[in-house]
Amino acid sequence: MPPIPLQIAYKRVKQPTVGENGYVGFQPGKTEVLPKGWNGFNAKPLKSDIIVEHDVEIVVRDGARLYIDIYRPANSTEKVPAVLSWSFYGKKYSALEMLPMTVWKCCVPREDLSGIEKFEGLDPQTWCPRGYAIISVDTRGAGHSDGQIGVMGTQDAEDGYDVVEAVAKMDWCNGSIGMAGNSALAISQWFIAAQQPPSLKAIAPWEGSGDIYREQFCRGGWFFMSNFDLIANAIVRGQVNSGLEDFEEMYRRSNVSNAFWEDKRADMTKIQCPVYIRGSDISSIHTMGSVRAWLELPHDNKWIRWGSKQEWYELYSEPESEKELFLFFDRYLRGEEGNGWEKTPKVRWSALRFGNRAAIDDIILEDFPAPNTEYRELYLAKDGLLKTNAPSNIDVETVSYNSEQRESIAEFSYTFDKATQLIGLPKAILYVSNDQQDDFTVFVILRKRDRHGKLLMHLNFPIEATPVKSIEEIPEKEQQSTNLHLGSTGILRASHRAYDSGKSIHPQFPFHPHTKQEKVKPGEIVKLEIGIWAMGYDFEEGETISLQVSGQYPSIAEFKSFSQPRPEHELNKGLHTIHIGKEYPSSIILPFIKHFIFIAYDYFNPLYFQTVLGVTPIQSGLYTLALVLPLSAMTLSSGFVVKRTGAYRPVIWIGASIMVLGTGLFIDFGPSRMITKIVIYQIIAGLGAGPLFQAPMIAFQSQLIGKEDLLAAAIAAFTFLRNLSTALSLVVGGVILQHGLSSDEASYLSDGSSLGSGARTEDEGLGDGIVDGLKTMWIFYTAVGGVMLISSFAIGKRDLDSDSDE
Repeated sequence: MPPIPLQIAYKRVKQPTVGENGYVGFQPGKTEVLPKGWNGFNAKPLKSDIIVEHDVEIVVRDGARLYIDIYRPANSTEKVPAVLSWSFYGKKYSALEMLPMTVWKCCVPREDLSGIEKFEGLDPQTWCPRGYAIISVDTRGAGHSDGQIGVMGTQDAEDGYDVVEAVAKMDWCNGSIGMAGNSALAISQWFIAAQQPPSLKAIAPWEGSGDIYREQFCRGGWFFMSNFDLIANAIVRGQVNSGLEDFEEMYRRSNVSNAFWEDKRADMTKIQCPVYIRGSDISSIHTMGSVRAWLELPHDNKWIRWGSKQEWYELYSEPESEKELFLFFDRYLRGEEGNGWEKTPKVRWSALRFGNRAAIDDIILEDFPAPNTEYRELYLAKDGLLKTNAPSNIDVETVSYNSEQRESIAEFSYTFDKATQLIGLPKAILYVSNDQQDDFTVFVILRKRDRHGKLLMHLNFPIEATPVKSIEEIPEKEQQSTNLHLGSTGILRASHRAYDSGKSIHPQFPFHPHTKQEKVKPGEIVKLEIGIWAMGYDFEEGETISLQVSGQYPSIAEFKSFSQPRPEHELNKGLHTIHIGKEYPSSIILPFIKHFIFIAYDYFNPLYFQTVLGVTPIQSGLYTLALVLPLSAMTLSSGFVVKRTGAYRPVIWIGASIMVLGTGLFIDFGPSRMITKIVIYQIIAGLGAGPLFQAPMIAFQSQLIGKEDLLAAAIAAFTFLRNLSTALSLVVGGVILQHGLSSDEASYLSDGSSLGSGARTEDEGLGDGIVDGLKTMWIFYTAVGGVMLISSFAIGKRDLDSDSDE
């Protein structure tokens, strides 16, 4: 690699001490067999005999010596594949050492670990009996390996390439290498895989940042050491001449990005091997690395599964996760082409419900972001609401908060009038000023409130795995980032507001180069486009989403007790003022997930009420209650029925049948304002649509995972029922409607000023054509509903786990 044209700062690290962090001394050439039943750490006994080769030396391309431990099956009669655990944490530093530093030990029971697993890596106790070798690496500078510790980047990636190829050539190896692990062990996979070592056949980065400048240390231009001071002090060990890259000093030397920091951004477009990604909303570091990888990987051999639980719990205490990882590596490292892995849904997501309710997991999407996403812009208002209409009669209003106080926030809320899911990438557009400083940082978070206005948190573990019965029982001192999630966040420093749309992974997530500072004059109003990290939220009728804007980090920081105070000149000072109104339309853009037939109700019925019947928007909203109220009631009750009885197929069939009936009845809507008919028909449609929100997700969650024989039919039915895009529905319905209209009628519909004016179209001679167009359109939607109903009979029957939280 060409040298980085900067002097890199390093800080000293402690030397390894026998008895600390799993260190047992330097033992090159030592090989031993740990027998079946061995339980040296009073944890999980071994299932089989395991050969352990300690401190095996590998010389990389520049002559540096790296040391690895090899765990492999003792009784294998064939060559085996290997999975690397790559990090600078120490190759014998185990989860048994780290988890006691966390609240509740992250709910991972001691009996779920053997103690020979590298922290955040796979456990040989489980994998060796399945015919795999596990390789634990001391990267450059760590343990007894030569050199200085470089955290990610090109040097580390080139070392990884050399180690992959060296292990593949060992006489016990079948030549197929994989990589797996959480966090640091996931981040390193992006960099090493981008080097394209020929023997690296598959990777499984579970919760891995892809750009440690933009996603960890300098998110939005705001420098923060996050959990790294803990890592440097408590975990990392090296020789007397070894050092660890000093990120705090590198930032002090340059507070904008440079060659050093850009070397810490993985090039996902160069990764060619199959990839199984895991990610979540709840990580404060890794969320967007998983998202960017999904969007930028240049091939189709990729899968992403979004979770709702803390990453270490998912890795070590969730049997289904382990089962899937076996299936993935069996396919690509052992060559088991017929094992069904490739039928696994490409995209599965989670929607957090917050409070004491478990998330809705394994929602199957066609892609991420989902094609049926409606990006809806809601505008900030001085009364604290988020409003659907852009401000047109207010020039400028302001809302302020004290940027020095954590409890001082500006909050703007939107309450849902029906069950809603928000899944995707939100973005805030804020016009902000500060009278005291030439630079400042703005923080945003999306919080959820219940029907009574109470702010909710998400518990990152199954409630039954914790020592409490509800979130309310968790004392404040135990409320940490590992066990609680408040909501998705966004951060932007005003002087770093420039963005490059050509490098943005999505219009909703601006790419900030961070290569220069553009200071702000005191009092100057600046536009900040703040990408908020990926979200998956589920709302019931009456629940609220709140955008909170503040001058302090709004969530729970990771292990901040190890970090030094921030420099005084980087602290926010004084009032931040948000400007709203016609001239400064501050807003939040949220990703609404919509469904094919229901969106037709949601859009075309109000169109009918206001254009044909001539009612006002308020009256139209009252009419729509006849649809929304029974729909919400059926959504709740059908989910309860499926939960209690497991009878998901009848619920789906009944719901689809009633929805087809209700949609067909809309064909009878005419130019006359017959209130009874309007109310009854919408009640029927709502009763049918309601069961088709939650119940199918619960059923599919229990049915799909690990059931390869049913995946094809199940995915087809689920995708047909839930994931046809909003845009397609509206375009098709709109085309059908407008096809039968005269030019005058089409012009009338396109004239927004006529809607809700109270002028009935029949008085203008236009109503009959619009009514006929709507009839044709509802015939089409009824036919689509009929096909949907027929296809639903292909859904297979499976017994649901009565103990499931979903």
